[in-house]
Amino acid sequence: MTTLPADAASQPRPLTRGALLFVVLYALLTTLLLTRSALLALLPISLVILTVPLLRNPRLAPALLLFFVPLLSGMPRGVIVPILRTNELVLIFIFAAFLLVRLLGKLGRPQTTFLDKAFLLFLLARSVLPLLVHPVSFAANPTGMAKFFLAPVQYYLVYRLILGTVHRREDILPLMRVMVASAVIIAVVGLMQASRFPGIGQLYSLYYPSAETAYTFMHSPRVTSLFHAPAGGTVRFHGGGWNVCGFYLSQALLVTVALHRLEKGRLAKGVLTGVAGLLALVTFLTFSFTTLISLGVVLAYLGHRQKRLGRYFLLAAPVALLLVLLIATVFRQALEERLSLQFVGTLIPMTFLARIEFWTQRALPEIAHYLILGLGPARVDWIAAESYYLFVVANCGLIGLTGLMAFIVYMWRQWKRLLRKHGTSGLTGTLLLLSFIMFVQTLIANTTGQYFEYSGTSEMLWAIWTLALVAARSAGAGSVDGGPAHPTRGGPPGGNGG
Repeated sequence: MTTLPADAASQPRPLTRGALLFVVLYALLTTLLLTRSALLALLPISLVILTVPLLRNPRLAPALLLFFVPLLSGMPRGVIVPILRTNELVLIFIFAAFLLVRLLGKLGRPQTTFLDKAFLLFLLARSVLPLLVHPVSFAANPTGMAKFFLAPVQYYLVYRLILGTVHRREDILPLMRVMVASAVIIAVVGLMQASRFPGIGQLYSLYYPSAETAYTFMHSPRVTSLFHAPAGGTVRFHGGGWNVCGFYLSQALLVTVALHRLEKGRLAKGVLTGVAGLLALVTFLTFSFTTLISLGVVLAYLGHRQKRLGRYFLLAAPVALLLVLLIATVFRQALEERLSLQFVGTLIPMTFLARIEFWTQRALPEIAHYLILGLGPARVDWIAAESYYLFVVANCGLIGLTGLMAFIVYMWRQWKRLLRKHGTSGLTGTLLLLSFIMFVQTLIANTTGQYFEYSGTSEMLWAIWTLALVAARSAGAGSVDGGPAHPTRGGPPGGNGG
């Protein structure tokens, strides 16, 4: 792979033949859509309208994406365009505008980092190998298998979009603020759901209808906010809404803590402290044990390895005390109900016991006879795999799991290499540490769910990874493509990270 030049990548190029070709294809597409529906014909027209501000400021593209995708992730499929979810349509729409801006010569040449190679490893294990080993799956259900194959591509589009538009360190903090702002809206809606705020039920029934959300209103104290798993969801893409919501907010909490560390003003730090408290409260109200355990593990790791972060935990003590009092009073009934359902004569939560029962009595016996090649995507008919690693084994056996382990080991080595080189202080070090911590939390959570592919959480994860590489490059990192590391003298994490 190539190194990332500091200045050449941001230089605009002259108008290309590709732009002219795009105009022709655009006209044909608009005409075709107009024959189907006037509403669909508005999409390419809106695309051009969106492109106008992006020509002036391309960095609006990732900001719009990171703000709206989590808010729209829970909307049903096919609301505007058949097959696609609303958040997927927004992603494709914004990325198309980004490509148009590139074709018009307003962006430099595409760049590469080690995340390109990492994504290829991920796509190989997740989609390519299962369809190569089980081609009959694709032939039996072309539409379903096309979605199965293309689902991870949306995370790569997020990475390419940010890498192609963000070139300066000054652009990183605004994007992190956008992520936190979107998380705050989701947390507020979740708090309204938990308190049965008047009118919140109408919001869900109109824009986020699902059997799961209706269940939470009638029988369960758990918060799902704007996330849910549609009725009839399959092992391939969906998880419980409370698990998705809890994990998303927990990772947004980590982003908020990192942003608190980087902000300079007292007012900004004070606001972020309140935001962290809100996110922590609603994360807890999802009652997702996987989220709480994985978050506790990475926070314990931070407190042990990063002594300078100890003061952040001390500052968080009053906020934590306030949250405990709030939960013990306002949400006491929900807490007691959840605990009474989960701990019935055992110290292990029932949700984990149910997963263990599913693994031992259903999943593993079915996979045992197809351990090397797996069952294949078309034959996996479980409602949920309850483990991302089991999901990969079911689709492509130990061959697919080996590919996934190669991706994990490769990513682990790259983040550790960059942490040795840049340390954990400053903008670069903080983002690298945040990237590594979010990666580790996802690996832990994947034991009981498909957290690599939950919409909203995955986009945030790939966005933070990309911003970390942008910060490393702009700090004078030279190559961030997986070349040999050159640790600073004295090399332990904690040195000058820019």
